[in-house]
Amino acid sequence: RALDDDSRHPLLRAIALLDDLERFHQSQGDGHREAALEARFERLRRLHQHFTERSDRAQITAQLAGLLPAYRSLPWWSMGMALQSELVREGTGDLKQAYALSQAGKQAFPDSIGGKLCDGQLRAISAADYSMESMQSDGLGQRSLRLRHKNLTELHFRAYRADLQERLENSQDYNLLYNGDELRRLLRSQKPVASWVEKLPATPDYQMHSTYVTPPLKQKGWHIIVVSMRADFAAANNRVVGTNFIATDLVVVSRAIDKSLEVTAVSGPTGQPQPGVMVHLYEFNYGGKHRRLDSEKTDAQGTARFSGSDGKSVFVVAQQ
Repeated sequence: RALDDDSRHPLLRAIALLDDLERFHQSQGDGHREAALEARFERLRRLHQHFTERSDRAQITAQLAGLLPAYRSLPWWSMGMALQSELVREGTGDLKQAYALSQAGKQAFPDSIGGKLCDGQLRAISAADYSMESMQSDGLGQRSLRLRHKNLTELHFRAYRADLQERLENSQDYNLLYNGDELRRLLRSQKPVASWVEKLPATPDYQMHSTYVTPPLKQKGWHIIVVSMRADFAAANNRVVGTNFIATDLVVVSRAIDKSLEVTAVSGPTGQPQPGVMVHLYEFNYGGKHRRLDSEKTDAQGTARFSGSDGKSVFVVAQQ
């Protein structure tokens, strides 16, 4: 009745239709067993799509797992294993279990549609992946970089030095530091001041893990750190990413007070105020060079104060 009742929820009508299709194929004998199985798979896919609570999805995945053993002799069983692997990945996120399910499906019927789908899932789960985050500024010898990685044994690093003051004086857009296109040009045109390889712990669960890295830099100042899966940093079959990093002991804190800006410079290692630090106030100027509005030295409390910045888009640079 649900098929013809317009007042019923569309999902209920779709499930009723798939149930009817499954019963039809079951009535046609052994030659239709795989078709009946696919109707049940589609029913479970629809339910999994619409019921997003963890407990509901666990029941749907459990029903599929209980259904499959009776169809182990059919090539379409591998399609069910691929589906179960997918549901596990989206449900519990257990990639190790998802890998084992896909592996079983591929090994049983490698040339079937389901077997090939399982093979694609195996490749996706075991694919290498990584990303890098960094402190924008930090002291030398600190764990300033964080890698998120899986299925990799090592990553290759290069660090380049650049002149921060020159960059600020000549930049003509809101990218005060290097962006993606500039990083690629940097790789081709400059010699790094440091190169190293970071060995990574194993990730047998196929999940992303965190590893912290201490850049082996010798000098303070602005650096561009680039990381690659390949030692030659070539683009083919690789991902090259970079980050801007300023090695410094200075920490700068700013706050707006009425129509003024108060900037305090402190020591990163000790937290003590830093008097005599030169602080420059710049106004952003897209399409032209950024305009220096004012320069002040910090007082005995490590503080410099600027007026006239209210309503402007500004940034500060502190030098010691």
